[in-house]
Amino acid sequence: MLALIAGGGALSIGVVFWILMLFWLIFGLWSNYGAGGINYRPFGGHILLWCLLFLLGWQVFGFPIGR
Repeated sequence: MLALIAGGGALSIGVVFWILMLFWLIFGLWSNYGAGGINYRPFGGHILLWCLLFLLGWQVFGFPIGR
């Protein structure tokens, strides 16, 4: 991925999808963490949706590691 960015090549839609999925996971977990710990109520729905879209992305774009 860094070679694509440094070489001036365009990122494929698959790479963009996996980067956005990673950002969504990180910021989603961060936003559900409050002063009293993790707020588990929206956390379950967030993880379920993330897993479903991960499986969809795996089917459409392939596994993110080892490309």
